[in-house]
Amino acid sequence: MDILALLRRHGNTLICEGSNGLIFEVTPAGGIGWEYVNPFPNLTPKIPNSTIFRAAKVAENWLKR
Repeated sequence: MDILALLRRHGNTLICEGSNGLIFEVTPAGGIGWEYVNPFPNLTPKIPNSTIFRAAKVAENWLKR
């Protein structure tokens, strides 16, 4: 299982469980702030279903550029 964890400036930790297609953020108190499960299966036989390579949280207006 590939896991990437990034401590954010406000204290939350962004976690990407790449092989499970799961991204979520954990609060300092241990709660789940939000989560995303990749709904798109990979069609390549060598890659597990719904794998995510990397995750980064960006500002909401980032997509509007």
